[in-house]
Amino acid sequence: MLLRAAPLPGTPGSSRAGRLARWAGALGAALLAGCGEHTLSTWGEGVVRFEGAGRPRAEQGPWSAWYRDGQLRARGRYEDGLRVGVWETFYPSGGQGGGIQSRGERVPIPEEGRSPRQGTWSFWHPSGRLMRRGRFEKGLEEGLFEEWHPSGQPRLRTQYRAGLLEGPSEEWYDDGSVRSRGSWSAGLRSGPWEGWRRDGSLDPTLTGTFSGGVLQP
Repeated sequence: MLLRAAPLPGTPGSSRAGRLARWAGALGAALLAGCGEHTLSTWGEGVVRFEGAGRPRAEQGPWSAWYRDGQLRARGRYEDGLRVGVWETFYPSGGQGGGIQSRGERVPIPEEGRSPRQGTWSFWHPSGRLMRRGRFEKGLEEGLFEEWHPSGQPRLRTQYRAGLLEGPSEEWYDDGSVRSRGSWSAGLRSGPWEGWRRDGSLDPTLTGTFSGGVLQP
């Protein structure tokens, strides 16, 4: 269901009751004012699905989206139908850290009709602990990326170039012990690698010299 009405005051709330009230207000405005600059879509039964200025594929200004259960799913801004500035996504259930899943900036490329990730992005586990962090250039990973286990222990430290793994990499188990250590070239394992099982013994599938991603005999 899509309603286009006059812009609604205030920012999207987090409670279902608030969203129901906004939906009712939008319905009334639509009936009274006819077509306008505001778009609101519902899941049914008054639960808002997404809301913002403009219309789909021609969005303008702040937009927000919700899961079917009323939990906030995403929010950010549009310009001429392309995402701009800081965008945030959220897990379907709350949890620590406000249930946030990711946060970072998007930069529009009008000639390509897309808004890729740009700059530093952060991703979180459902618990609210940091899961992954690194920098993007036009949607592709670039430079150092770090990852963490749900416990907060380091999981991976590696490098990217234009979206492909490139350079030294080190990975850890959730108890802090090293799982693997080596280097990548154009997304493939290259050169000497070492790998260990959880019990501390060498992992023969990750230990040796790689060429083009293949372990050499």
